Amino acid sequence: MRVLAEANLPGLLASDIFEGCTPERIADIYEKRTSGDEPEDVTETEERERKKAHPLTPNQISIFDYWIFSPKTIMWNLPRLYRFSADTDAGRLCDALNRALANRTALYTVFEFNEECSLVQRIAPEKILKVSVEKICEAEFAEKKETLLQPFRPIGEPLVHAGIWQTEEAVYLFFDVHHIMTDGLGMQLLNEDIVRAFKGEPLEPDTYYAYLYQQEQMRLGKKYAEDRAFFDSRYGKDDWCINLVPDMMIVCYETADIMSGSSIGSIGGTRLDVQSHAPINSRSLAVQIIENKDGILPFLMFNQALYSDEKVGRTVELFSNLLDRILKTEDPETTLISQLLH
Repeated sequence: MRVLAEANLPGLLASDIFEGCTPERIADIYEKRTSGDEPEDVTETEERERKKAHPLTPNQISIFDYWIFSPKTIMWNLPRLYRFSADTDAGRLCDALNRALANRTALYTVFEFNEECSLVQRIAPEKILKVSVEKICEAEFAEKKETLLQPFRPIGEPLVHAGIWQTEEAVYLFFDVHHIMTDGLGMQLLNEDIVRAFKGEPLEPDTYYAYLYQQEQMRLGKKYAEDRAFFDSRYGKDDWCINLVPDMMIVCYETADIMSGSSIGSIGGTRLDVQSHAPINSRSLAVQIIENKDGILPFLMFNQALYSDEKVGRTVELFSNLLDRILKTEDPETTLISQLLH
């Protein structure tokens, strides 16, 4: 990403960099592909391609395939929550956020099935997210922030959530984009748009649909056909969808006693996601913890080894002690569960 940004060459692809590896070979690949016809102006390409529906990119298809196996997961969310001082101009910040959201077309693109039942994406200006400042007290926001992370709807809706809240102590800015539409670099672009808009500066034109066109053209090229033929010949007989057997149990609570789309607690930096519809029931949660005790502790130990963090080790110790108390308690109390989740 850094090479692409620093080079700032029209038509330079990440694949050129991976294939070439050295500056000389990258330059050779780039020159061979871009020599000849004058490249089309990206602004014209963007304007033309926004009028069409486009297939998902290979990477988007891969993410979508995983997503539909667990549509209520928040694993693919890329959330950001910022806290500003109470004297921040919330109205001005809200206007800046709305300008930024309207500038990035990926944030008002929707997935749908066309007449051939193929999954496509198209721009939907009528669905641009527009937020307003919500004034609440700090205690209310403390509860609100626990429910900010929500699953996205795969079909027919933009894949972004956002909001601004003003309390007596601070101004909070939240936005969350599904990973199928962006990555860390894209989130940084949205950050920069908000800053520029807040300062009253012009925003860089978005080129998401020019990017989709570029991806489609690449898949029509000779190099892509050769690469695909290689992989088909090498792996064509392998099942593309494999349920890998984990080498340890992973914590996952999926019962009707757990709240939908939220996460309860954070253990060793890993959130415990839960995916159903009823209010939290501490008794049933205690039962689940007891039933999964042999899987939870190895999972925590794995995190301890992975991160080599004293806090993780302390979490494992605390969790073990609390779990032992639960096992010795015939009727687990809500306070005990609250301690555990805290």
